Amino acid sequence: MPKGKKNSRRQSIPTTSHEADVKIGATDHFSKSTKPKHKGKHKTAQGSKEAAPVKSDYIDKELYVLHRHGYICLMGHWIERAAKEALIHVPQHAIENRKRRDGNPFHLTICKAKETTSQMRQRTSLKGMTALANRSRPPINLGLGMVKDNATSTRSWYCSISWAGGQQIRSEYGLPPKDFHLTLGFDVKDHHVHKGPSTLLIHSSITTSLILTKEQIEGLREAAIIEAQTSAERSHISFGLALAQAELAEDEVLISKIKLSMESVKTADHTKEDQNNSLGYGS
Repeated sequence: MPKGKKNSRRQSIPTTSHEADVKIGATDHFSKSTKPKHKGKHKTAQGSKEAAPVKSDYIDKELYVLHRHGYICLMGHWIERAAKEALIHVPQHAIENRKRRDGNPFHLTICKAKETTSQMRQRTSLKGMTALANRSRPPINLGLGMVKDNATSTRSWYCSISWAGGQQIRSEYGLPPKDFHLTLGFDVKDHHVHKGPSTLLIHSSITTSLILTKEQIEGLREAAIIEAQTSAERSHISFGLALAQAELAEDEVLISKIKLSMESVKTADHTKEDQNNSLGYGS
């Protein structure tokens, strides 16, 4: 990466309204863990339970895993860059609604509150997750996604993310794969519905122009495999986008990998259907 580009990206994180809060601890959760009254014996005992992060750790790391408001999430410079690059496509009122709910720093949820355990919330476990996040391949931002509640016409915007490291973290704690997303904003309230790669807003352009990089196409292929575990139909949409983009890129290796993945998912789906039929679930 050219030096100039790298420097400009680093300087943009954090910016304006984010900057002050990140420097003083990013959220109330951070601030409470760094107040003078928590110094000494009490702070040590508290830290051994749930790993209150030191603000310098957050500022200095590209990726950082922490326990926040009950859930386990990913934060850091990469998350801030991905979010801010996409915010130009999100209405200001939606951005403010997310900010009021979550605070200034953006986050990617790895495990929901009901999925976490006391072991996962321990300082040593969170440090291990952070180490894994920083040594594995970085997350891949697939682009802007949006879902709409037809009853109320309210919308939610987010980045669809492909992240093998996050899947590994979940697997190590016995959790199933997950469609990762990075919430950017919402009209009234966030919609807790499927936000996988099939909800990307670029699907209407898949046959007209090359939009994704080869890294994003590969990430989309991997995300489509994950998506297949919850919806074969949605996975087919994502595979279709990946294949169309690979063909526009004229990358025969990617084309072959995508077709093999599609066939593998199709075979697994048929096997599952046959098993259900044999157990009497198919009718």
